[in-house]
Amino acid sequence: MKQKRQDFFWVSYSDLMTSLFFIMLVLFVLAKVSWDNKEKELANAMAELERQRDMVNEINRAIESLPEEYFIYEEETRRYKIKGSIEFLKDQAVLKYPRDRQRIINIGKAIQNLITDLESKNYENVKYVVIIEGMSSKEGAVGRNYELSYQRARSIKEIWDVSNISFNSNFVDIQISGSGIGGIGRKTKEEENRQILIHIVPKIGRMG
Repeated sequence: MKQKRQDFFWVSYSDLMTSLFFIMLVLFVLAKVSWDNKEKELANAMAELERQRDMVNEINRAIESLPEEYFIYEEETRRYKIKGSIEFLKDQAVLKYPRDRQRIINIGKAIQNLITDLESKNYENVKYVVIIEGMSSKEGAVGRNYELSYQRARSIKEIWDVSNISFNSNFVDIQISGSGIGGIGRKTKEEENRQILIHIVPKIGRMG
């Protein structure tokens, strides 16, 4: 009887170990499949990041080709800006120097050519925002600095419109903004802050 009990124990023990072995084997296979999938997802994510990096580098090189006659790179703010200032009369959205009107037209055409070149490259899921930002000095226009700075930015867009400078609305989003007496890149002399800035910002990824 004792021998039968021992035999029964070892058979049960063997069955238990066999079951545990198969459970561990199944868990190992599932873990391996999950790891392989994660590895593939990580590899795909890395490849996408590298693709976007290369694309951004190409876009930056294209932006660097903007005419030096009208644009300059500002190390302090790490951006391209209009060379020199386009100033406005105090408390008005009227150009201080009428000769600047032609400069504004030339700047618009340069940006138009840049965007056309970028559009021809057919980058996937890339669009651009062209921001015309108006600024205001702290002198005068008290309480309406934002309104005045917006009107100055809008006047630039109106000059572009009458000069037939336009952009593909499916590819470029034109935004008009007024930063009032705030914003980055303000001048020490307040009268020099009666000006406009133009930003070109790429948007990469799916836009819903």
